[in-house]
Amino acid sequence: MAHLIIPFFQSGAENNYKTVFAIIGGIWTIIIFCIGYFDNRLKKEIEDYRLVRDYNKELKEWSNNVINLMTTAAHLCLIDPKKDANFYSKRHDLLISLSTELDKGRFFLPNINRDAVGKDKLYAYRGIRKESLSAIFRAYVWVKRIDYFEQKKNIPIKKMIINTKRVFVSELHKEIKPDKFEIPFITLKSKKFEKSNS
Repeated sequence: MAHLIIPFFQSGAENNYKTVFAIIGGIWTIIIFCIGYFDNRLKKEIEDYRLVRDYNKELKEWSNNVINLMTTAAHLCLIDPKKDANFYSKRHDLLISLSTELDKGRFFLPNINRDAVGKDKLYAYRGIRKESLSAIFRAYVWVKRIDYFEQKKNIPIKKMIINTKRVFVSELHKEIKPDKFEIPFITLKSKKFEKSNS
């Protein structure tokens, strides 16, 4: 083997060295490029994961507030207004809170088809409202129908509020996708993610 290699370096040794170093340099450049490319790709995927995580966190906090309001409204129907001096105030506070959460929800779940429907309305209210927000609106309507004199009239309303809450939970389930919130690179890359946060 040596008798083949030695002549190679002996004949035009300077040019041969340059060729070898050029090849090595080219290979090294490719390796560095690949490392940089995959590192940047990893950073972007981690950043995308953070954005989805933070968005879902805020969306969950908002939806939890709405669920709490609907649950409170449903159980308000079980209270006898004649035995609770604050019944009307509780009902009124629920209406205010539901209306507020409905508008907050427009930041998470904007209307669709804005260019085709409701062009005469203010921008946030153009288009078709998503079913999750419509569920909040229906809950608002049902709470408004809660009778603050006779409790027996509120029993059917309780059922309607519970059904509305189930629709809301189901729609938010589609948005958040808790059963599919798996990142393909989680096993390998979560370590780097955790390290970057430490």
